Amino acid sequence: MGQLAVQIAKEHGAHVLATARAVKHPFLRELGADELVDYTRSDFAGLRDVDVVLDTISNDYGPRSLATLKPGGIRRRRRRRRRRPHGGAGAGGGGRAALRRVLPRTLSGGPR
Repeated sequence: MGQLAVQIAKEHGAHVLATARAVKHPFLRELGADELVDYTRSDFAGLRDVDVVLDTISNDYGPRSLATLKPGGIRRRRRRRRRRPHGGAGAGGGGRAALRRVLPRTLSGGPR
């Protein structure tokens, strides 16, 4: 999901700071990420004045990512859905469609 977010954000003119393991950095750079942080080696919570945080992992990353937001910044969390066995209706995919709808509105300051 984060890979798609990078592409959508870049398409809308955003400066993209991505957190990922170092091994994924070259791929994310190809997708358009402007800055990369290896969250296994650096504490990204020291970053400040971020406009939008897309939290696709949750766990302790959510509270840490809140610290990076500027006043009035936006945090979007990926909702975890219960997967149905055998790829039935509702098994994955819905998050990508929602991201395509929500992220451009978020970047443009439209309805949330």
